[in-house]
Amino acid sequence: MTSLKRILYLFIFLSAVWGCGNNDIEPKNQVFNDGVSYELDKGAVIDYGRTDGATQGYSLNLYLMSPEISILGKNGVPDSISGKGHLILFEMYSSTAKELAIGKYEFDATASTKEKSFGPARAIFNANYQTKTGDEYQIVSGYVIVSKRDNRYIIDFDCMDNRGKRMNGYYKGEIAYYNME
Repeated sequence: MTSLKRILYLFIFLSAVWGCGNNDIEPKNQVFNDGVSYELDKGAVIDYGRTDGATQGYSLNLYLMSPEISILGKNGVPDSISGKGHLILFEMYSSTAKELAIGKYEFDATASTKEKSFGPARAIFNANYQTKTGDEYQIVSGYVIVSKRDNRYIIDFDCMDNRGKRMNGYYKGEIAYYNME
């Protein structure tokens, strides 16, 4: 009878341990390219409104950056980028003014300004903005999914660069907003 109790206690213990696992593991803020992971620490949107001749989407440039990269400017107007690290830029066309609308944005090679599209887009890895060096790649296809939870943006993207390499990533956090209209 004692061995039956031990087996029963072991079963209860193992059930409790397995039952306490976290099934909602969230991905890290990072981008993968050519088998290498690069950290993404912050985001920013520069709002250009409707561009010349555009009748559809609002132009919002989405920047996802590593910790050492900064957007600089005066009086809330960005004029340059500084630091060393990594940066992903998507020229997004939102269906709403002043914010990235929730939804899936598809790459548009013609940069037609169609709502829920993006392009041009590029990634710069190992950038040094002082020496103006880095490994820059154009994004030539893919999608970006924008969602929001608890006032934080969630950006999930899966793209292909001009070398035919997959570039996919995830960012969850606040996004600084700059109005250039």
